[in-house]
Amino acid sequence: MLYKKGIFISLFFIVLIILGLFYTLRHHEDQKATISYQDGHYYVTPSLNETVKIHANNLISHEQQDEVLTKSFNLPKETTLITTFSAKEKEFLIELTATSDSNFKQTTKIPSTKRYNAYIPYSVIKDGNTGLFVGTDDPSILKQIKEQPDQLDQFFTDDIILLEQSILFEKNK
Repeated sequence: MLYKKGIFISLFFIVLIILGLFYTLRHHEDQKATISYQDGHYYVTPSLNETVKIHANNLISHEQQDEVLTKSFNLPKETTLITTFSAKEKEFLIELTATSDSNFKQTTKIPSTKRYNAYIPYSVIKDGNTGLFVGTDDPSILKQIKEQPDQLDQFFTDDIILLEQSILFEKNK
């Protein structure tokens, strides 16, 4: 009788462990991808079966370009990427670091033909659109766009660079 009771208790614990593992795996699969903005950085957490793509849409020429794809990075599945957009004379920068690996740092440089360059974040992230890289030779235009980023139509000329930055998630194949 004692032997049967021991087997029953062992089976009970095995079933509990299996249920716990199933719940944990299921919980991670259901985890939603998130993007948040804090202190000049975007915190990007893909769901378990997704990679992050940073995408640019040229608002003047309507050309689209993928700037960063995390598929090739050897990072743990559950990691948050800290993404920073910045600009300096003659280039725009996208910097990625990972919360899971303090040695990981990826910098993408996008050349600019303009003298004054800036990244202007949107006040609200919508459909993954985070903000604009703006390049111009006229500092007053840059100031106007910073003050009124929702009124870009008046600046659609060949003399300005307007690259809308998006952080998107792609399902792994």
